[in-house]
Amino acid sequence: MLQNITISQDLVLDVSVELKSKDIPILSGAITSQCTHLLTGDKKDFGFLFGKQVQNVLIVSPKLLAEEMVAKGWMEKT
Repeated sequence: MLQNITISQDLVLDVSVELKSKDIPILSGAITSQCTHLLTGDKKDFGFLFGKQVQNVLIVSPKLLAEEMVAKGWMEKT
């Protein structure tokens, strides 16, 4: 579902996910800050997005981030 998210009077994002109003500032902050990743343990509200990109932001759980870091050689698997 395409949803308009208003960040400010000048910035409106078209995001194709449906989020609760309390979670919109979290995702929109990551998007507007041009983050590569959004790390969250909130499986209830963001779990359906784990491993997916929304406007170039990859939504990851701590486990997914750790796996990516190991795969890229940034840390060793223990």
